[in-house]
Amino acid sequence: MKLRLISVMMAVAALCAAQPVAAQSPTADQCNDAYSRDANANAYRLCLPLAKQGDAEAQYKLGYMYETGKGVERDVAAAAIWYRKAAEQGDAWAQRNVDSLVAENPQVFAQQPRERRNETPRPSPPATPPIASQIDQCDAAYKRDDYANAFSLCGPIAEQGGAREQSYVGYMYETGKGVERDVAAAAIWFRKAAEQGIADAQFNLGVMYDNGRGVPQDYVQAHKWYNLAAVSGDADAVKNRDLAAAKMTPAQIVEAQKLATEFKPRAETATGGVEETPSNNADSPDQGWMWWVVLLGLVPLGGFLLLVKPAMDREKAEREKAQRARAEQEKAERAQREREKVQKDKAEKEKAERENAERARAGQEKAQKDKAEREKTERARTRGGSSWYEVLGVAEDASSEEVRRAYRALIAQYHPDKVSGLGEEFQEIAEKKSREINNAYAAYKKARA
Repeated sequence: MKLRLISVMMAVAALCAAQPVAAQSPTADQCNDAYSRDANANAYRLCLPLAKQGDAEAQYKLGYMYETGKGVERDVAAAAIWYRKAAEQGDAWAQRNVDSLVAENPQVFAQQPRERRNETPRPSPPATPPIASQIDQCDAAYKRDDYANAFSLCGPIAEQGGAREQSYVGYMYETGKGVERDVAAAAIWFRKAAEQGIADAQFNLGVMYDNGRGVPQDYVQAHKWYNLAAVSGDADAVKNRDLAAAKMTPAQIVEAQKLATEFKPRAETATGGVEETPSNNADSPDQGWMWWVVLLGLVPLGGFLLLVKPAMDREKAEREKAQRARAEQEKAERAQREREKVQKDKAEKEKAERENAERARAGQEKAQKDKAEREKTERARTRGGSSWYEVLGVAEDASSEEVRRAYRALIAQYHPDKVSGLGEEFQEIAEKKSREINNAYAAYKKARA
């Protein structure tokens, strides 16, 4: 693994050290031919010099490539600039495209310098380069936190391509100090400064890509800008780059590293066009810092792939294993609690049924015992034959009126209607007693006849 990593580093270093072939001055035909085949990096390279020379058709083509991201990183603000240059020369389609870009991307064009707003283009005199005192005033106002004056002093310098001032303007837009907060505008200005090699702007642009603030979240771009800031010795950039790498796949890390090694600082012209710094000679300084990008980026990448990533994978596997084991244990415990609950409910139900059966049996036994006692008492009372006056509860010589009153009271007491709501045993006793009373009354009538 180490040998393969060293081989990769040597191959990348060899690519970085290779000397580019001096480019010949492109012609309009070459630009048109490359653009018609496919608007790619070659078409951008061929059309850019012509667009800078004022060729309206080449300016339109650059606007299209910036708008679609073909051959160059997508940048709708830069697209609007090149479309507007072509529109100023009478290209109606270019003006329509400017209007569409501004309407579809209000967050990008809000509160931006005048050349990026949807205003009628008008000729302007060539920008006068700022004098040293203006730059010093901008720097002093910014450092003493006088952001309102800093914005008014640094803005014109930033528009003319001042890299450090572009970083200042980006910070003021991001924090809302000295100007209304606009994170999309902050990203635009940070990008301008970052593309000129300002480490603070590269770091801030990496943070914006990392968090998806002002630009779509993109860990590849965040890693790229962190890596470029790390070349300047920014320890926070190294830390953030490694944190971003932990959220990326190995393929994404390789892609981000490739973008960093291919990066070339740019310088903006006073008119707003973007120009790559020349690097087609043996004395170009790009080759030196690219070695640092390779070493600072690939060595941590190798360490990450060899040591950190396997350890993270093992830790993740152990966490997942522990989570599965805990889930299985909780499932088994729930099942055991359910079984215990079912058994407990069944035992309580059986106990209640036994208690009900015992109470019913005890009640039946008591009822039978009471019935036997009543029958025994009745038999004792009728044993030997009772006289009619004893049954009716009157004297033997009682008057007829007294006998009738006693009969009516007794028969009313044991009438079937009086005991209809009682149990069957009571109804049987009442019926028997009624017969005995009626027989006694009949005996009285016979005795007095």
